[in-house]
Amino acid sequence: MSNCWLFPGQGTQRRGMGAQVFDLYPGLVTKADAILGYSLRELCLRDPDGRLGRTEYCQPALYVVNALMFLERRRREPWPRYLAGHSLGEYSALYAAGAFDFETGLRIVHRRAQCMATAGTGAMLAVIGLEVAQLTALVDELGLGALEVANYNLPTQTVMSGPEREITLLDDAIQARELARTVHLHVGGAFHSSYAAQAAQRFNRELDQFELHDPVHPVVSSVTARLYEPGTVRTILEAQILKPVQWVATMAWLRAQGVHDGAQIGPGRVLDGLWERYEPAAMAQVSSN
Repeated sequence: MSNCWLFPGQGTQRRGMGAQVFDLYPGLVTKADAILGYSLRELCLRDPDGRLGRTEYCQPALYVVNALMFLERRRREPWPRYLAGHSLGEYSALYAAGAFDFETGLRIVHRRAQCMATAGTGAMLAVIGLEVAQLTALVDELGLGALEVANYNLPTQTVMSGPEREITLLDDAIQARELARTVHLHVGGAFHSSYAAQAAQRFNRELDQFELHDPVHPVVSSVTARLYEPGTVRTILEAQILKPVQWVATMAWLRAQGVHDGAQIGPGRVLDGLWERYEPAAMAQVSSN
């Protein structure tokens, strides 16, 4: 039994994902195709036009694959103590916890993806190997105050959001000084920052059209790094596009509850890797779906 199931978000998509579960849940795949207006199986398994890397396609695809992998995992194992999701993955956790049904969740994610795909200018840069304090000190030194922290993934892995020029200047400085490894994220804008305000406003108007319920299983929000309280699903999802992903704080909260066994439910092992590197090796028991 896992103490927590962890659902990954955008950036973990890859061609071939879902191959082991699409045939197990053909009815849900058919419903997804009808909602999206294209073949999800073809997108995930073949991706002939290279669309899987685009926000408007990868977010719905990940939601569906995460959901199907959850259903298969749930068929074989008892419920964990907690559920959590990284950014987009939080929608998968909320679906698993009963905040909305499969189709409603997909419609919400589809609208979210469309809003975020048109977020406008901006970029995101992952910095691996610098502590947050060191990174923010460097940003201040370079006079790049327009940049904002978007993801706290590990104590030494942080994602920055902001204008493309400032992101490039930060990357150049890090490379010139050989301070850390950097990765430019292929997304549609400067997500999880104030630069996504217009996308967030559009999405919040879309979200108003849907009925949301309180989770019936404990879900830890990556916005607050705390459990969802009654009546908070809508307000947290409204804030999520603008707020940084508090994954370090989420893992810290889970550990404080005595959780030492986490399992990623979704393609790849990104969250497994973050869990392993955050937890002392002797205490971490990470299993992958």
